[in-house]
This record gives sequence, C-alpha cells and structure tokens, in this order.
Amino acid sequence: MSAVRGLKKTAEPGVHEGHNIVRFRMLLGLQQRELARLMHISQKKLSVMENTKTLEEEPKQKIADILGIKKHF
Repeated sequence: MSAVRGLKKTAEPGVHEGHNIVRFRMLLGLQQRELARLMHISQKKLSVMENTKTLEEEPKQKIADILGIKKHF
C-alpha cells in the first residue's frame, strides 16, 4: 500500500496500531508511564497514541526500537 502525496500511509484494514502498542507493552510487563518515560514523552501523549488507529512513522519506529519489535505492528 503506497502513500498518496500529502497523506500518511494507513494501516491494513482492521489493524489498530495503537492497540497493538498496548498488547506488546503489556506482554513485556511495561506500564504506560514506563514506556512514556523511555520515549521521553508524557503519559498522556502515549495514551493518545495507544488510542490512535494509524500512527506516524517516527513514533512508530521509536516504539519498535524500545520494545524490540518490527515497526510494522
């Protein structure tokens, strides 16, 4: 799926990237505030991300690096 000029690439139908962050975070035993601290963002901002269907590439890559997973989650 390619990005249309000016629009961000969307997740596969039915995939909620934010919910997947929650799943991986919980599997690793991390609380939201711990992941937010590792990302150098507020817990509130992470909460918003975890409730967002499609995330921008930069935060997605940062989360993937911290959690040790592929960024296509």
